Amino acid sequence: EKSNLLIGSNFTYVVSRIDMDKVLLNKGTALVSERTIRQENARDGQTIDRYRPMYGQSPYILNGFLTYSNDTLGLIINLSYNVQGKKLSVIGVGKLPDVYEQPFHSLNFKASKNFGKDNRWKASASVQNILMNARRRSYESFGDTGEIDNRLYDYFYEGMTFSGSISLTLK
Repeated sequence: EKSNLLIGSNFTYVVSRIDMDKVLLNKGTALVSERTIRQENARDGQTIDRYRPMYGQSPYILNGFLTYSNDTLGLIINLSYNVQGKKLSVIGVGKLPDVYEQPFHSLNFKASKNFGKDNRWKASASVQNILMNARRRSYESFGDTGEIDNRLYDYFYEGMTFSGSISLTLK
């Protein structure tokens, strides 16, 4: 009986930035830098740096999995996890603050079993979003110390998803 237990993970750390002096925007009939517009709309005590995070780039990504397979039984079981760090989702313009997508913790499970003559049949079942995490995007601006839910831009709760299938391989 051949069986395997595999454990794996990877981690990515990214440093990315955009030079706002090089991003030009229309202001009436003139082109001005993103940094200039942000400086014109800065709050008291706020300093506008030359750089901002790159749109859509998470500062980190973490993946992990645990897989058990048994060839004799035709069985594969997998548990996987993924999370990405907070990332810029909507670039604020003028007095409108930036919007950040908050980390989403994803834990998923899948199992499949081959059966029947020559193992041509396969049954699979899966569960997505076991942690029942919601996707959230929030406004973030200088001096804002409120809770994320109080700065909510949008919220999507898909709940936990169950699925199953049966397939036949024709030879």
